[in-house]
Amino acid sequence: MKKRIPIFGNLTTAACLTAVVLLAGGCCSGLNREAMATGASSAPAMGAERVEVLILHDNDLHFHYNHADALRETITHLRETRRNVLLLNGGDIFVRHRQRWAEDSLEYYERMAAFIIDEMNETGYDAMVLGNHEIDYQGEATLRQLRRAAFPTLGANVTASTPKFFDPPSHHVFTLPDGIRVAVLGLSTGGAPGVEVGSRPAAIREFAHLRAENELFVLLTHIGVNADRRLARDFPEVDVIVGGHSHTLLPEAEWVNGVLVAQAGGHLHLPGGFIDRRRPMWLGVVQVVFEGTEIVAKRGKVFEIDTAGRERVIPAIETWLEEAAVPAEVARPD
Repeated sequence: MKKRIPIFGNLTTAACLTAVVLLAGGCCSGLNREAMATGASSAPAMGAERVEVLILHDNDLHFHYNHADALRETITHLRETRRNVLLLNGGDIFVRHRQRWAEDSLEYYERMAAFIIDEMNETGYDAMVLGNHEIDYQGEATLRQLRRAAFPTLGANVTASTPKFFDPPSHHVFTLPDGIRVAVLGLSTGGAPGVEVGSRPAAIREFAHLRAENELFVLLTHIGVNADRRLARDFPEVDVIVGGHSHTLLPEAEWVNGVLVAQAGGHLHLPGGFIDRRRPMWLGVVQVVFEGTEIVAKRGKVFEIDTAGRERVIPAIETWLEEAAVPAEVARPD
């Protein structure tokens, strides 16, 4: 079995969550941090009423963090108005190809890597999965910057045998304010000298216990949408797959064998350091509805974020969410 060395070192889960709170600042997630830190019971405090969980997600940022104010305003609004919200990233926040850097130097790479980590810390991401652009490390700069992340960087099928990288945690379990436990398992693709990326199905089978121990089982992947669809067909016990790598914009999340598959596009990484600050950001919103501990509905949609945050994006998301008192009988389409 793979040894797990969290990027936070030897901190406990509670201490890791405390670190996230301290570093994420004003955009801190709406998670029940106090209950996690004190070891309070994680049993769902739910009756038969419906409870909503939102999973916000993006992927393949590749050094882009455009329209940050509008993006943060949107995320903050949802965290302030909805009780159970997670923010996840599907990997490839860096750019590994030297020919695609604006400057052919590790100093440029590390400067840009620090920039994207700083932006994500300020926004308050809850977790990301390692992409191949992170796994293909650049000197010691990649590890140095990933260690600055105020959120877990997951990879259940990633094992490092080089001091230039690290053994990532396989998964993270979040306890939300309404007591719902969400297990997020990271799956990656790629490889590098001293970094092995193993079987994704084997990793899911190794951590199959997460399904029985939690109310919501999420795969956070960087393997491409076609591979996501294959996993959905092979592992119907998974509730949601939030993906990256193929830069696929799924305007509406797909149903595959009862599993919801979502991906939110991504950004280009062209030769010459092409970073277009005018390009919109894409924010995926997955909505999961519970009755007690049973999932009765789930769906997802991607929203375009540009300069018009409060004026256009927030009302559009709110309208979509309010449509979602989805009857249980249509929760799983044929």
